Amino acid sequence: MQYSRGKRYSRSSSNRLKNIISIDSFLKLVLVLLVFYAGVSLLFGDKNIFSYIQKLKKEHQLKAEIEKLGERYVALVEKKRYLEKDIFYIEKRAREDLGLKKENEDIYILVEEEKKESIPNKTQRWLDRILRAYQDR
Repeated sequence: MQYSRGKRYSRSSSNRLKNIISIDSFLKLVLVLLVFYAGVSLLFGDKNIFSYIQKLKKEHQLKAEIEKLGERYVALVEKKRYLEKDIFYIEKRAREDLGLKKENEDIYILVEEEKKESIPNKTQRWLDRILRAYQDR
């Protein structure tokens, strides 16, 4: 009797062992499939690693550009402040652009005939129009 009981016991333990082995192999298969899916999605998915790296590079480029533009902005603000307060620069601009002069000062304009005809009418400066008006008189 003991022998038959022992056989039954050994048969049931072997069935349990087979079940454990099959469950173990099933879990291994699931784990392999999950790892494979994660690898495929990392390499070829919508949010893959290559697009992530490309976005990081673009972010670094944009940050560098922002920094350069910030430095340029600061330089332009400083230049603007300087030019607003610089009397000699303001006087120079007034003389060149507006045709202003100091008291007891005469303006002499030398005109070459070749340059006069090479300037189109639309881009003529105020000085050219004054010259043409004096020449017409």
